Order: sequence, then structure tokens, then C-alpha cells
Amino acid sequence: MGAVVQQRRGSVATAGVDVVDAYIAAQPRQVQPVLRCVRRIIRKALPDAEERISYRIPAYRLHGQHVVYFAGWKQHWSLYPVTDLIRAGLESELAPYEVSKGTVRFPLAAPVSAALVERIVKELAHQASASRHQARMRARLVGITSPTCSWLGTPLLCVFVVHPVPPCTPLAGVHRRRSSCPPANGETTEE
Repeated sequence: MGAVVQQRRGSVATAGVDVVDAYIAAQPRQVQPVLRCVRRIIRKALPDAEERISYRIPAYRLHGQHVVYFAGWKQHWSLYPVTDLIRAGLESELAPYEVSKGTVRFPLAAPVSAALVERIVKELAHQASASRHQARMRARLVGITSPTCSWLGTPLLCVFVVHPVPPCTPLAGVHRRRSSCPPANGETTEE
């Protein structure tokens, strides 16, 4: 536990519960109980998430994608990233807090709003899941118009199945003439 698992753009991502324990223990005494509370709320909202340190703060990943981060500071603690969608949807609930692009700062002196933190975290997880789903769908089906995808000089929209069939290869059992892709250089459409 606590081994470095990845290094990217100057930040070291470290996995394991004990590294988050160490992060909290390194914070000033008055901040530690608040951070432990925030951590419990996030773990309850994301029970399947991988807990780690990334960009030197606690982070939670689901399905290989970072969902939420939190950090302790001298006068406040913060949640990241709070998207435009979340800020708009929770505008009245976030009004008492300092909100900037991507961040909500909660004062240390105020009690932790478990319901609000849980709503933010669950919404971030939902957005990450939707984003992951859209990326998978784009990877399955790609539509492009390009000079290589033309028939007698007329650009065509060629739809390629990315995996397992290579681009412009007719599907099994489909004759080239019926394919939506033009014949490759030197090939004819005759059977």
C-alpha cells in the first residue's frame, strides 16, 4: 500500500488508504477532524472508488477516472472539481460558500454539510460515468469525411466500425458493391 502508481505532468499519484491518512495527519490539528468527516462522506457516497493522492491531495477514482478531490487549508477546506452544471444546479445551496471556477471553499469554522457534499460527489460521479459512456460510444462508431473517403471526387461520409473491423473493410458476408465504403486503390467492385 502507498506505492507510487503513476507519474504525470509533474504530479505523483499514489494509491492507498494509508497515504490519505498520512495527508490528513500532516494537516494542522484543527483541520484534521473536518477532513476526516469529509473523507467519510465521500467514501460513503462512492463506496467503490479508489482512494489515492493525486496532485498532492486526496482523490477518488471510479473506473480509472478521477471523480473528486478534497484539500485542507488554513482557513477552509475545498472540493474539486465543481463543474458549471453543479454550480448552476446547486446555486442556492452553494451561495453561503466561496465558489470559484472548479472549486468550492468551505470555512473550517462552519459545520460540514454532509448532505451537500454527498450531493456534489454523487453528481460528479454521475457526470464522470456519463462522460465515460459517451467516450465509449464515440470509440465504437466514428464518422469522418476526408479526401481518402471519396467516390469519383465526391466526398462521402464514411462510417467505420473501429474495432474489430479495419476502416473501409466490408463486413463479413457483405459484397464490396453493397459496402458504404469506396473500393481501395486498384480494386474493382465486380464479384
